[in-house]
This record gives sequence, C-alpha cells and structure tokens, in this order.
Amino acid sequence: MSLSQAMLAVAEVAGRLAYTSEAVGVLKVKLEQTTPINSLREDFLRASLAIDSLGEPQVISTLVSLFDRVASLSTNDERALRQLHAQLLQPATDAGHYRSTGMGVYRQNRLVHMTAPANQISKMLRQRLHANSDVRHHPLLNAANTLFDLEFIQPFARANGVIARLWIKAILHQWHPFLLEIPFEQCVKNDQAQYYECLKQAIADNDNSRFIDFVLQLIGQAVEQLTEQLPNKEERVSSEKNRSNTSELEGFIGSEKISTREKLLHLLEQQPDWSAARAAEVLGISSRAVEKHLSRLKRDGLLERQGSARAGRWIVTRPTSRQLSLPEY
Repeated sequence: MSLSQAMLAVAEVAGRLAYTSEAVGVLKVKLEQTTPINSLREDFLRASLAIDSLGEPQVISTLVSLFDRVASLSTNDERALRQLHAQLLQPATDAGHYRSTGMGVYRQNRLVHMTAPANQISKMLRQRLHANSDVRHHPLLNAANTLFDLEFIQPFARANGVIARLWIKAILHQWHPFLLEIPFEQCVKNDQAQYYECLKQAIADNDNSRFIDFVLQLIGQAVEQLTEQLPNKEERVSSEKNRSNTSELEGFIGSEKISTREKLLHLLEQQPDWSAARAAEVLGISSRAVEKHLSRLKRDGLLERQGSARAGRWIVTRPTSRQLSLPEY
C-alpha cells in the first residue's frame, strides 16, 4: 500500500469513527427522553450463534444467561476470555481450551484465511487485550481492533465469533452501558459476505483499516436501528397524555357522585367527534336519554354543535373543570 493510499484509509476510518460516535450521541440523548429499551437480546444472540453455525438449544440458553454477565467482564484479562468460552460450551472437552493445531477459516467452502500459529495464541491475545486498557484509544476503535484480532487469531477450535462479539459488547458497555442492547450481531449476520471479504482482504494486505471501517459502519447501523425503535419525545408525551386522559375519563364516568350531565359534558370535551349513540354506550344509558341531555345542555349554553349531524363535532363552551355541581335533570 502506498503512502497516499494509507492516508486515505486513515481518513476514511476517522470519518467513520466520527459518524458512528455521533450516532451513539443521538441514541444517548433519545434514551434520556424515553422509556427503557425493550431488549431484543435473544434475537441478536441467536443471530450470533447462527453466524458460527451453533444452534443447539443448550448453547442458546447458556448464551442468553452469559449475556447478563458481559457488563462485568474485564476486557483486558485473558483468563476471563477462556472462562467465557468454557461457560458457553461446557461440558464439551474443548470448552475453555485453546486449539492446539493450525486452522483455516472457511465460509461456503471457501478459505477466508489461515489462523495464527497455535503456539502464538496466548502471546498475541495478551498483547491485544492489554491494548484495551490504553485510555488514549477510542472505545469504538478498541472494539473494532479487538474483533479483527480475535477473528484473525481464532484462539479456540469453535465459537470464536460468538466470543469475539460478546467481548466487543463488553468494551462498548464500558463506554456507554446502553450499547449492550444494539443489534450488532444481527447486522453482521445480514452482511456476512462483505464482512468476511473485508476480513480476508485485510489479512492479505496486512492492513486492517478496511475491516475497521466496515465494523464501525455495522456498529453505526446497529445504533441507528435501535434509535429508530425508540419513540420520539413528542410521541412519548402524546402517549402519556392519552393514558392520563383515559384513566381520568374512566374514573369520571365510574363515579356515583357525579351527575350524568357532568359525565356527558366531560366525555364530549375529551371526545368531540363522538355520536350520541356512542356516548350512550359508554355512559350505560339509552340514546334517547343522551339526546335529552344534549338538548338541555345546548339550551343552557354549555354545549354547541359545529358542522353537520353526521360529520360535525361538539364544543363544550365552558371547561368541565368549572362545572362543579350542575343539577341533575
């Protein structure tokens, strides 16, 4: 790679880093204004297992359970990595043990890359994990670089991808806890072909910038997907207002201390498009009785009808909060 190509690659990664960081900021602000995340953990964890062709019910159940402990992982501890693998695959004999031979990574019967030599696994892992403790590195870059190194090293005979994706979730969680819930695994699964093509090219070129850029893109997509699932502030306020109005209306109508006339006025203030028949149904009285109330309310200047009988609406001329003790007819 020439110097100009290297500088361009660095610029692309820097741009992607800025874009993804901004997306994380948007999600953070939105989470501060809305309800807690409705986690879809099991969906994206199943996607992670599918990438590595692991679908046994026991493994799925164990992974869901392990995910609750990701937040407490020490991301620069090699022993923690081995323990995570052991817990995922127990009681298999290879659980928690590094592979002892060379290995090739294949996708659709095609070689993606040869792994690091087995006798170098522990040393390479320690170097990578130690780098995660360097606070000068941006957490997003730490996560993407860790994913690349774990994909290249392939320390275990199987489930390397699942473990790697759990590990970067732990790194992201240390930066912002809510990033634990982004569907990154699903994004990888949906774009596996390009993911492994970028990995293959990065290893062949001895330059992981293209892979880092692509991983940052996937993280950004996952963040944006989660952001889109959350209601806007206006939607949340409207929803809360509707729930409050519904609760108030139910309490008002169910009260035996409030006259039918007051109930009808309150109902039409909240639901101005309702017909007399609909109001009668809610109040539990006949339509004829409602019609009599409507006629007298209009006569007394408390209610007006705007528009036609079929397409019009009711207008309560005085707020019902002021109708404290209207006489019953």
